[in-house]
Amino acid sequence: MALPPWHVLLLLIPAFSGLYYLATNASASKRAFLDGWWFGVGFFGLSLSWIIEAFRVNPEDHGWAGPFAVILITAGMALFPAFALASYKWFSHRIKFFSEGKILIFAANWAIFEWFRSWFLSGFPWNLLATVWIPFEPILQIISVIGTLGLSALTVFLASSPALIFNKNYFFGACVVSFSFLIVVNMWVFGSWRIQVLQLGFVEDVRIRLVQPNIPQNIKWENTLRLQHLLKLSRLSQQVSSSEVEPTLVIWPETAVPYVLPSSKKIMNILAASVPQGGLIITGAARRQELTKKMWNSIFAINSAGQMIAVYDKHHLVPFGEYVPFRSWLPFKKLVQERGDFSTGVGPRTILIPGLPPVMPLICFEAIFSGIVKDTITRPEWFLNVTNDAWFGNTAGPWQHLAAARLRTIEEGIPMVRVANTGISSVINSLGQIVASAPLDTEMVIDARLPKSLEFKTIFAQTNALSPFAFITCLFAISALITRLKKVILTK
Repeated sequence: MALPPWHVLLLLIPAFSGLYYLATNASASKRAFLDGWWFGVGFFGLSLSWIIEAFRVNPEDHGWAGPFAVILITAGMALFPAFALASYKWFSHRIKFFSEGKILIFAANWAIFEWFRSWFLSGFPWNLLATVWIPFEPILQIISVIGTLGLSALTVFLASSPALIFNKNYFFGACVVSFSFLIVVNMWVFGSWRIQVLQLGFVEDVRIRLVQPNIPQNIKWENTLRLQHLLKLSRLSQQVSSSEVEPTLVIWPETAVPYVLPSSKKIMNILAASVPQGGLIITGAARRQELTKKMWNSIFAINSAGQMIAVYDKHHLVPFGEYVPFRSWLPFKKLVQERGDFSTGVGPRTILIPGLPPVMPLICFEAIFSGIVKDTITRPEWFLNVTNDAWFGNTAGPWQHLAAARLRTIEEGIPMVRVANTGISSVINSLGQIVASAPLDTEMVIDARLPKSLEFKTIFAQTNALSPFAFITCLFAISALITRLKKVILTK
């Protein structure tokens, strides 16, 4: 309940203090594993319940699978907190840390298994615990130093520390709780200072228009309505700007064009007509290679002559959504209404488009992966995230997706333009602040300026995303130091 869109942050204290108490007093690692698994069932069962909406889009094909999918995903995801607690119990039992040191091991183990969750079986780092701080922009700024995983570990420590007050030696516990309070204060001071000092400007001569057409997913690919949908996008793209300056770049969402590109001359003419004078349009669409019949979920940059001047293919596909893993064994239909599986793109890469700063495209949930959202050779100056959250309806899903995107901008110091079919489309600056936004389930265009990236790399970016692991290693070292010092004090 501390996650978006609810933000009941205080509930973290009984949740993680209770979990720490259970894990510490468990009779063995097996008991801690079960406690962690049941905790994970509650955590993921509620926070990922929106997944069932995707199966309701075409209920005749997939409706039956929705409840089973939610149950299986919840049970699978719950294994990560289960192993986190089991490994904590195993480790703390053998090293004989004192409580003040154990709690750091507890926090570090949680973050380590969030990291495992981010890549294991293609990865699903959705709702990492740091996400709970989304309403508090100053606190979020520490992510530029220790990353999302580092803030997750810190959050578990802060939420668990009140459990130490109930130890026999409550004085040490009270000291840890007081220290936790000082950590929060210092994070707030650091974040407020960072927001105040880093005066962010905008890119000159670039005006962007985000088109949010709000087309329901269950009619998006209807043959009799596809042309109507495309004309709607074109009409929204050409409407008179609310500002004095007309847009130079129009951006449509993921698979906004309900045709496979390249398409007929008529379709390409509609796209060309949607391009602002002397500008470009960037849109999502399926791409097919006629020779091999391979399909990609792609982004196209198109000029006023209808020419494709840049293409990006999605490289991190959604299992069962865009492809079926182990297809020879699992004869299921994928959720996306295109025949066959999508192919995988070549990977993250910066696209150079005339008239625009270097851009790193991210399609759908590619924006949720910490540390691997950018080209390591050519650093982008902005992220472009096109997505279609219409699959998830008016649920927590779109809010949680937006929250993950904001975390990426702070980690990397790079702004993001996010365009979603039904919302929530947003322009996010390099501090994770939303500059402009369109409400969920609303037909709307946003005319905005493109924020500049930071002139320097964040510590997270400079260390190539290794700073969270350095921070987690420090937690283990501090735990050992606390145990050593306490032994010295008690012997005296």
